Amino acid sequence: MAALFAERFEPVRLLIPYAAGDRLAELYELGAPVDERVDRPEGVFVRARLSRTDARRFASYLVLEEDEAQDGRT
Repeated sequence: MAALFAERFEPVRLLIPYAAGDRLAELYELGAPVDERVDRPEGVFVRARLSRTDARRFASYLVLEEDEAQDGRT
Protein backbone atom coordinates (compact mmCIF):
# COMPACT_ATOMS: atom_id res chain seq x y z
CA MET A 1 0.00 0.00 0.00
CA ALA A 2 2.78 2.43 0.89
CA ALA A 3 4.50 1.74 -2.44
CA LEU A 4 1.36 2.67 -4.36
CA PHE A 5 1.04 5.91 -2.40
CA ALA A 6 4.72 6.75 -2.99
CA GLU A 7 4.30 6.37 -6.74
CA ARG A 8 1.86 9.28 -6.75
CA PHE A 9 4.67 11.70 -5.92
CA GLU A 10 7.63 12.76 -8.04
CA PRO A 11 10.88 13.99 -6.51
CA VAL A 12 11.59 17.56 -7.60
CA ARG A 13 14.29 20.13 -7.01
CA LEU A 14 13.08 23.70 -6.98
CA LEU A 15 14.82 27.05 -6.75
CA ILE A 16 12.23 29.61 -5.71
CA PRO A 17 13.41 33.24 -5.79
CA TYR A 18 12.81 35.28 -2.66
CA ALA A 19 10.55 37.58 -4.70
CA ALA A 20 8.24 34.57 -5.21
CA GLY A 21 7.81 33.87 -1.51
CA ASP A 22 4.09 33.35 -2.07
CA ARG A 23 4.93 30.30 -4.17
CA LEU A 24 7.07 28.89 -1.35
CA ALA A 25 4.17 29.41 1.06
CA GLU A 26 1.90 27.67 -1.45
CA LEU A 27 4.28 24.71 -1.55
CA TYR A 28 4.09 24.33 2.21
CA GLU A 29 0.30 24.73 2.17
CA LEU A 30 0.10 21.72 -0.17
CA GLY A 31 1.51 19.59 2.61
CA ALA A 32 4.02 18.15 0.17
CA PRO A 33 6.85 16.15 1.73
CA VAL A 34 9.85 18.52 1.85
CA ASP A 35 13.10 16.60 2.13
CA GLU A 36 15.47 19.57 2.14
CA ARG A 37 15.33 23.36 2.26
CA VAL A 38 18.40 25.56 1.84
CA ASP A 39 18.33 29.36 1.79
CA ARG A 40 20.75 30.54 -0.88
CA PRO A 41 21.67 33.99 -2.16
CA GLU A 42 19.48 33.58 -5.26
CA GLY A 43 16.49 32.00 -3.51
CA VAL A 44 15.27 28.97 -1.60
CA PHE A 45 16.38 25.56 -2.86
CA VAL A 46 13.88 22.84 -2.02
CA ARG A 47 13.94 19.09 -2.58
CA ALA A 48 10.38 17.84 -2.26
CA ARG A 49 7.95 15.27 -3.55
CA LEU A 50 4.97 16.59 -5.48
CA SER A 51 2.06 15.10 -7.32
CA ARG A 52 2.38 15.33 -11.10
CA THR A 53 -0.25 18.07 -11.15
CA ASP A 54 1.58 20.13 -8.54
CA ALA A 55 4.94 19.50 -10.20
CA ARG A 56 3.54 21.12 -13.36
CA ARG A 57 2.37 24.12 -11.31
CA PHE A 58 5.93 24.64 -10.07
CA ALA A 59 7.61 23.81 -13.40
CA SER A 60 9.10 27.28 -13.83
CA TYR A 61 11.13 26.75 -10.63
CA LEU A 62 12.48 23.29 -11.45
CA VAL A 63 16.23 22.74 -11.56
CA LEU A 64 17.88 19.62 -12.96
CA GLU A 65 20.77 19.21 -10.57
CA GLU A 66 21.59 20.52 -7.13
CA ASP A 67 24.78 21.96 -8.64
CA GLU A 68 22.68 24.11 -10.98
CA ALA A 69 20.68 25.43 -8.03
CA GLN A 70 23.92 26.46 -6.35
CA ASP A 71 25.06 28.22 -9.51
CA GLY A 72 21.69 29.92 -10.01
CA ARG A 73 21.06 28.21 -13.36
CA THR A 74 17.68 26.67 -14.20
